[in-house]
Amino acid sequence: MSKNEDRLQYIRDFYANQKVKIEIKEHVIETAKGRQVHRYNGTSIGYKFSNGFAEIDRKDLHKFIELYPHHLIVHDQKEEM
Repeated sequence: MSKNEDRLQYIRDFYANQKVKIEIKEHVIETAKGRQVHRYNGTSIGYKFSNGFAEIDRKDLHKFIELYPHHLIVHDQKEEM
């Protein structure tokens, strides 16, 4: 392998092994009885969401950004440190 191929392979492996926690924003409805908050529970692109949160591979992050451009919050592991 050439140097460039080695670098590309390193980058692919680096991103393939990382996990990112994402959140789909809750949907809030104001009613006469008060406020109702709905969080997404289900499956999208093969990842299971529970209470609006899921842990995904970093390589699939761009797919979620395209699907939910204004409803996605990314919780990077660097933030939590």
